[in-house]
Amino acid sequence: MTDHPGDQADIRWLSYSEIAAIRGISRTSAERMVRRARWRRQVDNQGVTKAAVPLAYIELGRTSPPGGQGEDPPDFKAFDAALAAVHEAKDGEIAAWRQRAEAAEARADRTGAQVTEAGERADRALALLADAETVLKAERSRADGLRDKLIGAQAELSLAQTAADRARGEAQAAQEAAEALRRAKEARKARGRWARLRAAWRGE
Repeated sequence: MTDHPGDQADIRWLSYSEIAAIRGISRTSAERMVRRARWRRQVDNQGVTKAAVPLAYIELGRTSPPGGQGEDPPDFKAFDAALAAVHEAKDGEIAAWRQRAEAAEARADRTGAQVTEAGERADRALALLADAETVLKAERSRADGLRDKLIGAQAELSLAQTAADRARGEAQAAQEAAEALRRAKEARKARGRWARLRAAWRGE
């Protein structure tokens, strides 16, 4: 057992026989007293069990008259009862602190679980946001492509309309030229008929 340096000034390590001699009791009573008081115990190099006895307890034992062998003197019985009450109160306080510590640990566990769950929800939300941004980027790219195609189609339509207008102009000019040619032919034919009629009239 490891001892704290500050404790050595307030205790003495005594064997059960030494305690029995100081108290004027039997060795068996000394062992029972050590267990009841819950004093620290350790085994020395010779294999003798010794207990950490408070100095105040030793002085009380030296000034009190010895009792009968195997029994505790009445004064020590009262002291033992008071010591047992102190230990009981201490144990109760330790138990209360242990309960409070366990309750605090349980609350900390619940809080940790809630923090973990919130972190998982945040991760899922971030993943959904990343997916949405990817889809939006793809849709924007597709829209840009469609806009470029629309601009190209509009340019081609404009060229086609220009070509159609030119073709209609050329067709109209050709039609007008054909009409003029037809009228010229009809005029030549008409002149030819009149010339033949005049010649016939004249007897030529």
